[in-house]
Amino acid sequence: MKRSLLSFKILSTLAFSLLGLVSIQAQTFEVDTIVKRGATDKYINFVYLGDGYTASQQSTFLTHLHNINNDFFERVPFSNYKNFFNVFAIKVISLESGVKHPRSASDCPSVSEFPAANPNNYFGTTFDDYGIHRLVVPKNTSKLNSVLADNFPEYDQVLVIGNTTQYGGSGGSFATGTAHDASLEIMLHECGHSFAGLSDEYWAGDVYAGENYNMTNIANATPTAVRWQAWLGVTGTDIYEHCCGGSADQWYKPHNNCLMEYLEREFCPVCRQRVIEKIYETTSPIVNYTPTTATVHMVAPMEFKITELIKPIPNTLKLQWKLNGSPVGTGTTNISITPEMLSIGANTLEVEVKDTTFMLRSAPTFTHHINKVTWTLNKWATGVDINGDNQHLSILIFPNPATTVIQIQAKGLPTADATVSFQIVNIAGTLIKEVKTQVFQSEASIKLPVDDVPAGNYFLKMNTSKGSELFKISILH
Repeated sequence: MKRSLLSFKILSTLAFSLLGLVSIQAQTFEVDTIVKRGATDKYINFVYLGDGYTASQQSTFLTHLHNINNDFFERVPFSNYKNFFNVFAIKVISLESGVKHPRSASDCPSVSEFPAANPNNYFGTTFDDYGIHRLVVPKNTSKLNSVLADNFPEYDQVLVIGNTTQYGGSGGSFATGTAHDASLEIMLHECGHSFAGLSDEYWAGDVYAGENYNMTNIANATPTAVRWQAWLGVTGTDIYEHCCGGSADQWYKPHNNCLMEYLEREFCPVCRQRVIEKIYETTSPIVNYTPTTATVHMVAPMEFKITELIKPIPNTLKLQWKLNGSPVGTGTTNISITPEMLSIGANTLEVEVKDTTFMLRSAPTFTHHINKVTWTLNKWATGVDINGDNQHLSILIFPNPATTVIQIQAKGLPTADATVSFQIVNIAGTLIKEVKTQVFQSEASIKLPVDDVPAGNYFLKMNTSKGSELFKISILH
């Protein structure tokens, strides 16, 4: 038997109009790490807040949270992409236990089944909002936003749990549920709204009708125009008319058995893809890589590597390395590049990470997500004929290693030059020091102070109007 999922969106203009009217004093609460997979600025952060949990009930809050969260990340596609998520809990302390119930909705249960209640909870979470009993909403959004700002501003998705075993919930900016057995289903559905931006696939009313990933007007409801055309015919995906009331007959959805319509269902292929797309819009699977500089001056073989990569379960990522547009490696997180592989001047090295999961299909709205890292590899010409008369620039550098001063004796300088520059760069191509000097003949003896350069191995680049020469140097202190 199908059980209809009651879901309601809160008008953001109403919910956030309180922000400018109420001044909330900052208050910090304990933040508990539930799952930590990586840096908060590189991974997606889900943050749970409880309302109606007193100081002595924080362990109850964590129990309710774990009951929801453990199952949440066992549901497709979150189960496949759980490695992308951190999960945290803010232990908000209410003065009194429970969720408000003013009994102001016409569909309230009997008084004996669900009496009126007005506990002093922190966010004012209440039943009966908008005259609908099961619409559970944290009314004090100013406090909620203040708690987030003061305790965990890096959040990506907020989930609020009201301390009651009665059924209810809501969507909007925050996914809200209770400790009822069906709260997992509610939270999944509401995150479909809040996290992925999906529409309901039951008719929620004319005010919520609009073009979206899983909703389209009759004018676009054709196999060649509909957004989800790539999924037509797959596990029941088609173009279905909404039902019933208002302008429902003018709007279409992709499925008749989706979690965006019913409890105890899975996301349909279209909604499932949109959740994955949102994950890749929020973060990249490429977390860290070396070298971190975008431009590298190549004078010796160098390894390029993705040092931290977030992998789906099972791993469906495909890696492709390209040098100047041509493939040079596949399926590996690292590659070695030598100067001999490069052309003189600027070269482009790129690693492309593409998710090849069957849950993503190309379509006008949906795309296979591809993440990239790109480096510019500069190759300098050495031993070039800088005079144009078949005379090569000759340089004697001593001492090498040096401590305070490098002596440079040069022959074959362009006689038309008045200025020669010397650049000390590190292995990554970062300029450490530059000195310019005037010369007026083809031979010169130059002193280059290096006592202000940290000890290490470097390259010395000598630049003239006709070209450059590059040499390895070492500095000791």
